[in-house]
Amino acid sequence: MKKIMALGLSALLVGSAVCASGCSKKVANGDQDLEVYIVNKGYGYQWCVDLLDLFKQQDWVKEKYPNLNISYTYNDNRTFAQSKLSAPKNNTFDLLFGIDGLQGAAAKNGPILDLTEVVYNQKVPGEDILFKDKLDASYMEGCAYYETAKSPAQYYFIPWAGGMSGFCYNKAILDACGVTELPVTTDEFIEACAKIKANPSASGNENGYSIIQSSEAGYFNDLFWILWPQYDGIEKWKNFYSGLYVDEYGATSYSNKIFDDNALGTNGRVEALKVFEQILDYDKGYLSPNSHTDNFMVSQTNMLSGKYAFHVNGDWFDNEMAKTRADMKTAGQAVSDIRMMNIPVISALKDVLPDLSVENDNELRALIKAMDAGSTALSGTGYEVTQDDFDRVKEARSIVYSIGAGHAGVIPTVSTAQSVAIDFLRFMATDIAFEGYAKATGGSTLPFKYEFSKESSLYSQLTPFHQDRLLYLSDGRYDIYTLPDMDNKPMVRYGGLVPLTNYKDIYSTFSASGNTKTPKDFNDETKANWNDGAFKLAMELAGLA
Repeated sequence: MKKIMALGLSALLVGSAVCASGCSKKVANGDQDLEVYIVNKGYGYQWCVDLLDLFKQQDWVKEKYPNLNISYTYNDNRTFAQSKLSAPKNNTFDLLFGIDGLQGAAAKNGPILDLTEVVYNQKVPGEDILFKDKLDASYMEGCAYYETAKSPAQYYFIPWAGGMSGFCYNKAILDACGVTELPVTTDEFIEACAKIKANPSASGNENGYSIIQSSEAGYFNDLFWILWPQYDGIEKWKNFYSGLYVDEYGATSYSNKIFDDNALGTNGRVEALKVFEQILDYDKGYLSPNSHTDNFMVSQTNMLSGKYAFHVNGDWFDNEMAKTRADMKTAGQAVSDIRMMNIPVISALKDVLPDLSVENDNELRALIKAMDAGSTALSGTGYEVTQDDFDRVKEARSIVYSIGAGHAGVIPTVSTAQSVAIDFLRFMATDIAFEGYAKATGGSTLPFKYEFSKESSLYSQLTPFHQDRLLYLSDGRYDIYTLPDMDNKPMVRYGGLVPLTNYKDIYSTFSASGNTKTPKDFNDETKANWNDGAFKLAMELAGLA
């Protein structure tokens, strides 16, 4: 009761009504009564409350909506938003910010509003740029919906999180174990794990484990989606999800040959799994066995306690662990300086570069480190490469995995305040909203173009975790490509196309004691499942045949 009263007072201070989790408060339902739902997970809900307040303070909003009344509800139920869409008669929400499947509601005459014309093709309020041009280009790809494989793109939702994933790391442990530079290739990362294993007294744990994950394996499996396109290239990776095969002469066809190896007898999916096999091998002892039993909060707390060097997580880590960090400090416990590093480039890339001008992993490392320092030179300390090879390595270094497209903001078609809801979504692309979101989340960012490190005084107040991440994303060294969520592709949505059968088992398979399953086994069973008949059926379901 005290919590609900406190939330109510807070809402009154910002001029909005509030209906907190579990509240049965009756909310007005007119065309200026905006009712919002926010799922309260890693990013929390305060970001939305703060942005709603900023929205209400804008002069143009006051003029257009003189009787604006805003209310909000939040809870931690992953499927709450979906339940409201599936029962429109019982829904009074005008805006839903949820996760897990809201994109699946996109469809002609479906339960959510098509935002293509009313949001994406409109200008950002107060700025001379269209919403679709302010949104990072790769997120545009992830938000695209296709009624069939031959239909034009439509846009039914906007992403409300940047969602960058990567390796969280403990710099103190790396320094103590002689890892003086952050690893930039997968071979260099494996060498770092071996150094930590050889220095158990400096590893943070008595067994020299370098990696902690959790029983929720999904985060670690995110590495697969980065290593695969690093090796195959972004264009080939995208073609895969369309079922499009390009032969050696450039001719294209829809074919299950997308599962075939290249001329070297390799493919990006298998090469990515080979990295998993090396990192997770039970006998090497890089991954803590606690990873299979501890939940994510226990694992993340162990990272903060300085017990491990590496942990795959995302830009929400700092915000999600804010209370735990504060409690640890209050209790007098040491809290580690946890930062985020880019995912290393797959070392096997050197074998498929256009001109093969990178001789070994040491040269690949030197090239990437020069790129990271801002160099565009084709030769430097430890490397000399062709322009095509430079460009290909730079593309691989630019690839980021994001859960952003899975965090969807949608307007139900039954909304009675659609105009206000539409304007709020447009407002979310403003620089004002960008900074408000970053402040509320402790440094996480929305996926809109804004050179935060150069233009915001807030940047200097952020933790090293977020400063490192934002420098990589927005300082201009890389044209970042945030991998889109390909569930919207018809071959995936209707045809069930997947790159690997049982791909969710990667983490548990390769980290199991006594595992005998190989990357080739994964690939072989996948090719067997996607025979001519299965692929033809998928094409028919996707409207391609």
